[in-house]
Amino acid sequence: MVRLATGWSAWYTPTGVVDGGAAAGGVMDVTIVAQALQAQAPAAPADQVLGLAQVLAAVQAGQLTPAAAQQQLAAYPAALHALTGHDIRAVGSLLSFGAGNQFGNISIGDRAGRDVVKLTVNIYPHLSQPLVDSAIDPAPPLSLPDLFPPADTLIGQRDSYTLLCKRYQDVVQTRRGRLAFISGPPGYGRRALAQAVGGYARQAGAVILHVRFWPTARLAPEQIDRLWDDDPLVAPTIVELEQRLVTAWPRAVYLAGRGWVRLMAQAQAALGQELTPSYLRAPDEPTGLGAAVRQLVRMQPVVVLVEDLDNAPDLWLDLLKYLTPELTRDWPALFVGTLLAARPLADLPREDWTEGVHLAHTLADAGRADAVWLGPVSVADAVDYIGPAQPVLARRLVELTGGWPTVIESLWREWCDAGAVIWKEADGVWTVGSDASLRAYGTLREQAHHWVAALLGAHAPFEREQVVLLLTCAALEGPTFTAQAVARVLDLDADEVMEFFDEYLLGNGDQPGVLCEVGFVPDGEYSSRRYLNLYRFTYVYLWNVWREYEPVGWPHAVLQRRVADALEAVYYPDTDRITAQLIALFEATGQSVRAEPYRERGRRTADLEGLRYRVGLWEAMPLDDFEQFRLFELRLQLSSRLYERAQYQEGYAQVQKALEWARVQQDELREARALNLAGLHQHAQGFYTAALPLYARALAIREQVLGPEHPDTATSLNSLGLLLQDLGDLAGARPYYERALAIRAQALGPDHPNTATSLNNLGALLRAQGDLAGARPSYERALAIRAQALGPDHPATATSLNNLGALLQDQGDLAGARPSYERALSIWEQALGPDHPNTATSLHNLGFLLQDQGELAGARPYYERALAIREQVRGPDHPDTALSLHNLGRLLQDQGDLAGARPYLERALAIYEQVLGPAHPHTQTVRQNLAVLDADLARQHRSL
Repeated sequence: MVRLATGWSAWYTPTGVVDGGAAAGGVMDVTIVAQALQAQAPAAPADQVLGLAQVLAAVQAGQLTPAAAQQQLAAYPAALHALTGHDIRAVGSLLSFGAGNQFGNISIGDRAGRDVVKLTVNIYPHLSQPLVDSAIDPAPPLSLPDLFPPADTLIGQRDSYTLLCKRYQDVVQTRRGRLAFISGPPGYGRRALAQAVGGYARQAGAVILHVRFWPTARLAPEQIDRLWDDDPLVAPTIVELEQRLVTAWPRAVYLAGRGWVRLMAQAQAALGQELTPSYLRAPDEPTGLGAAVRQLVRMQPVVVLVEDLDNAPDLWLDLLKYLTPELTRDWPALFVGTLLAARPLADLPREDWTEGVHLAHTLADAGRADAVWLGPVSVADAVDYIGPAQPVLARRLVELTGGWPTVIESLWREWCDAGAVIWKEADGVWTVGSDASLRAYGTLREQAHHWVAALLGAHAPFEREQVVLLLTCAALEGPTFTAQAVARVLDLDADEVMEFFDEYLLGNGDQPGVLCEVGFVPDGEYSSRRYLNLYRFTYVYLWNVWREYEPVGWPHAVLQRRVADALEAVYYPDTDRITAQLIALFEATGQSVRAEPYRERGRRTADLEGLRYRVGLWEAMPLDDFEQFRLFELRLQLSSRLYERAQYQEGYAQVQKALEWARVQQDELREARALNLAGLHQHAQGFYTAALPLYARALAIREQVLGPEHPDTATSLNSLGLLLQDLGDLAGARPYYERALAIRAQALGPDHPNTATSLNNLGALLRAQGDLAGARPSYERALAIRAQALGPDHPATATSLNNLGALLQDQGDLAGARPSYERALSIWEQALGPDHPNTATSLHNLGFLLQDQGELAGARPYYERALAIREQVRGPDHPDTALSLHNLGRLLQDQGDLAGARPYLERALAIYEQVLGPAHPHTQTVRQNLAVLDADLARQHRSL
């Protein structure tokens, strides 16, 4: 069964429209309706089914009066009998479409007579007439993991629909473009409203460019490709055009991604001309989209629909802001984008703004955009949705669901399918059915527990209480399902949890699962498809129960805290992919301190070229306050990536510009972020005296503004501890490390990766102080946390392996040290590359170990390769370079090449004296070794 296309809903009688609810954009496609009817009655004659569909579509489009339609419908008795199970000899006085709900009920006959029969024609919204013309039927929709089910209809959104249609009319008349941002929580009709507006504009003669984004961060590449290739909103011919565009615009595609290609392909189809940079006289950059739209608006108005801007690559917001001045000045174009927002944008606290919300605010304040928020619907809206019904039904729908449109749809569908409500033909109203005691009047919580009881049999792998906890954790997690995290919260085996969902609930192969057996999932339809959204969203209103009601003995706050901890540990360091979920969970449990870093970080782009392009895009424009803020964040992101890749000079230049802006704005927290990052770049280059005041100022700001126990304060303390240790002030470094460790263990938890970092650094300090026995527990604890939270092949795990190897070497366990060094080298080479400073550290340490074992010839190539990397990446005057020079000189000295050793030691001494000063322990060590070498050279000379 398929559901009726969103937007058509009206009651017709011989005297006209009684309740005119037909929405433009919901036009019935004859072929699709015929397919739906034929699917319900395979034995019906195909020609009669087609004729019936043509009549229904003609009435809905206003091409036939109801009276004329009734005469024509009577000409298809075989089709009507096959569809209804009744002999329809004559069509009476009633022809109704939809009753205002998503089922598309078609009643044929006389309201007071016995020949009235209700047809239920279900057509998925995805199979309604596509916004891009296609002669080929679109593919069925692809089930998505992590995608909250959208509302199918515009429950309570008539005013918003009218406003946006009026905006389109204004755009056409004035030839000045406008933007509109539709926001709201998931399942509140953002997509349905955007598509309805697009349908209205399409009927009015506009070209529709339509793209939507999915939460693809956790999908496999082949799944992402399927989403784009099989998107039923776009014709296959558009997908074919994309291949040629990828060849013509390689840089633009690399920077902007598949969504950019999709819009360009639709523009090319509308223009009937192959779009190349030379044809559009545009550079091979994402701004070429503006040139394509510029060509289109010369022909006819354009509407650009971008669904789920929150999931779009960050570049899209930059590109949209870049194109806004021209769009609103002289393009007859309407841009409609959808965003997530828990409240109206004007009521959202500034700290809750996403970058998309910030852009919408800025443009709305400037009078260039409308901000439409879709909130809970009223009882009157529910009445309009379900049509004529007993008053109690609409009221109960709103009471049970809190006015959440998609949950209303789901619950109403369940009531209809289960017979909790029935259509009384004689009265023409929905009324409470005989099986309504639990489903219509019982609470959703009662229904949910009844559902769980029905699912579980004698041989269920988990008890009912455990299943309720599993479902509750999954619902509290947000729009994701991470089996490892849920299992971790409840101390269960992750594989057993997945097996329970995959094998027991959904089934495997030919064996249906219990969800299929009790009717929640069509038997066999999903048994081989591992899409985790099915577990919670089979009935959305049941998912709502797990989110709203606490299991006995398990307060939501406890579960939410555990879920947040588990998610952070499972995803670290890729927590950027679940930033929104972590912020929501931390805020819900009163942990704003832990949410703040994710608010500041937002979504990050790891690609250096993309970040460089985006920074350049903003630098080329006159900037308002919002754009200056964006540029600051982009510069910090770029500088951070450059630091990770050991490109310190360019990174420092970017963070310096960001720091200047923060100081002008007197934004102390952003100034502290920039100061700490600038200190990291200076520190990494060996400019210790330059890094010290940067770190110190960042710490002072954070202690004053955030408080002495904030995790950001711990970050600054840790940075200062590292610097003091490198400067040789081991006693001075220790209190910074210990204080940072205490803050992180308290604020983030004892098993957090940042806590592991503090443990590792404290261990390194104790080792440097000669307290090897004290250092080992810190090293081992840090390694255990990182291996568990980050994985055995993570670069941070390699750091702990390397440090533990150094400790074992210091303790004389040379055989035990070697596998730790070699494992660290393997991880760093694979994760960071063969020329990264960390790789050089492993090479140097392996050389030192071989030298300690007496394998002098084997040690030399490791030392030489480490020196080459450090000279290239760190620079010729860096302390790390001096360390390699010193150890290579000592190796030559041990091999008897005293004359060859001296230049290495001399150069190492010069670097240390210049960078660290004459009193630093490293400087003194090299000076002493050089003196020993000179004495050996003198004895060698005398013996000749």
